[in-house]
Amino acid sequence: MAVELQIHERILKDLQDGVITLDLEGRIITMNPAAGRLLGQVPDEAVGSSYAELFLLDEAFEPLNEVLLEAIYEPAVTHEREVALILPQGIRDLMVRTTVLHGEAESPGGVIAVLSDISGERKRRKLKRLFGSYIDPRIVERLLDQADQIDEGSRQIATIAFLDLQGFTRLSELLPPSGIVAFLNAYLEEMSAPIGANQGVTDKYIGDGIMAFWSPVFTPQGEPAVLACRAALAQRAQLGSLRERIRQEFKLLSEADVIEIRCGIATGEVIAGSLGPQQSRTYTVIGDAVNLAARLEAANKRLGTRILVSEATHERAADAFTFRPHGTIELPGRVRTETVFELLGER
Repeated sequence: MAVELQIHERILKDLQDGVITLDLEGRIITMNPAAGRLLGQVPDEAVGSSYAELFLLDEAFEPLNEVLLEAIYEPAVTHEREVALILPQGIRDLMVRTTVLHGEAESPGGVIAVLSDISGERKRRKLKRLFGSYIDPRIVERLLDQADQIDEGSRQIATIAFLDLQGFTRLSELLPPSGIVAFLNAYLEEMSAPIGANQGVTDKYIGDGIMAFWSPVFTPQGEPAVLACRAALAQRAQLGSLRERIRQEFKLLSEADVIEIRCGIATGEVIAGSLGPQQSRTYTVIGDAVNLAARLEAANKRLGTRILVSEATHERAADAFTFRPHGTIELPGRVRTETVFELLGER
């Protein structure tokens, strides 16, 4: 019996999850070290104490108390709930699972609660909500380490790209609504992939347009301007695949050839952070560089180019790519002129 007790205690001690057991009088029978860490308690001092004296009068533990009280008053049911405890040691995001402990003749003898730390999982869900469904898994861990910066916002030098589709109006006249939706999804899929593959973040879809950005938060091992230019060239390389899908899936042979894309890329200071109502915030960037990238995308039509970049982007990417200068031009909505370059290819 003594050996079995030692084994039981060793298992509890080594568990990563917290474990608390209560008798029907509300006295704490066991509390393993993990539970002590999660709840800010000393297990040896807590064992034998009344649960009510330690936790019920403290509002910080109210979410946990609700689950345990339900377990006591509804012993036939296994309870499971996510709770957030705001403690002096920090916020504890926990999954609490409770079940009844059976005594003699299968009558209830107490309650056992298992506390799992799900802080990382909650952060991942939050990132998914902030960045949408298209997020490169390789950058998730870096984002988790910089959660405060994402929430509070920061100034940073980033590279922004706007991509627009040419020839969509003609296609939309020939396709039924279901076909338009299917085509747009195919186009967005083809054009979003190079962004993620080059450590970028797809910020938003605007009709048939795509806004993406590259910043130090996501690209600590690379130059954002270089990665953005590489993604833009990869998108152009995807055009052949997209046109073939139009021919095969939508049976539009001649119309596929007129499909083109235009891209504008700019680098500069932006403010990055989570913007929007509490329940629907998204991580985005705002600032002059964002506006400039949008203006450059539109200027492609006037200049007969496909990928236009700003002077600041050119300075950071000139060693890796070939460019054609297009001089200084005026852009709508901007007081000062901008020196622009056409991205041609990688060196």
